[in-house]
Amino acid sequence: MFIQTFKGLTLPRAWLIIFIILGFTALASVFAYYSPAFDFFTIQQSAYILSCFGIVIFSVVQPAMGFEFVPRFRVNARLLIATFFMSAAIACMSYMGHVLLPLPSNEFLQFAEVKIDTTYNIIAGVFLLVFAEEFLFRGIILEGLQKRYTPTFSVVLSAIIFSVAHLDPVQLLPMFLLGLLTGFLYQKLRDLCMSIFAHLLFNIAQATALPAASNNWQLSPLLLYTILAAAALVLVLGYLNIRKYAHFHKAKMQQMPKQVAASMVDPRVFSE
Repeated sequence: MFIQTFKGLTLPRAWLIIFIILGFTALASVFAYYSPAFDFFTIQQSAYILSCFGIVIFSVVQPAMGFEFVPRFRVNARLLIATFFMSAAIACMSYMGHVLLPLPSNEFLQFAEVKIDTTYNIIAGVFLLVFAEEFLFRGIILEGLQKRYTPTFSVVLSAIIFSVAHLDPVQLLPMFLLGLLTGFLYQKLRDLCMSIFAHLLFNIAQATALPAASNNWQLSPLLLYTILAAAALVLVLGYLNIRKYAHFHKAKMQQMPKQVAASMVDPRVFSE
């Protein structure tokens, strides 16, 4: 499934979307701060998720915006396996980077973190947050940017916007790397399912697997750098695998009769 547009999205408008979301989240934060009866983190995260979904819905239902949701599903085992290992590699790099270079965090800027202390936080942070961010940052922002800018520039730029939207210094680099991965998946496969899958795996690893494993780890500097190198190798192999799949599928579609290919997939599905 994907979101398509032929009008594109200007860079100033992309940043305006983020400022609107962060502004709405800030207003909710002020309300939660002066209302002790409400949980601060829950109000913050709920406002962030609702504003992301609000922008997506507004963009799709307003014909003037030029965005259209296409509910087409295309997932196979090869892509799932590659995405799984690439997401795990990003999560490992994020955690190792934090161990090597710890950064200060602020509780007022943690609204996009994944917490598993309550049922609501699990549902909101692990699932709703993933769908909201992927539909917005990949489906709307990246989709719109790549109609006006080069593919590589659009992915990098959308990853920067994605990381800045989280504000928390601890999350800037991990979110940038995740934005690059999910942006690459969406651009090459034109499938939000794979971006959502990658984002979901990353959040689960960040919230459960890595912290649990770290309690038993005795990490030497050599081991840290070895894990980082292995994760980087996994990303390179995954990138080459998905790129090869995209080119193979594109060539296969071009060999089909135009009517058949058009009925199966949008002609812009796989980008160069």
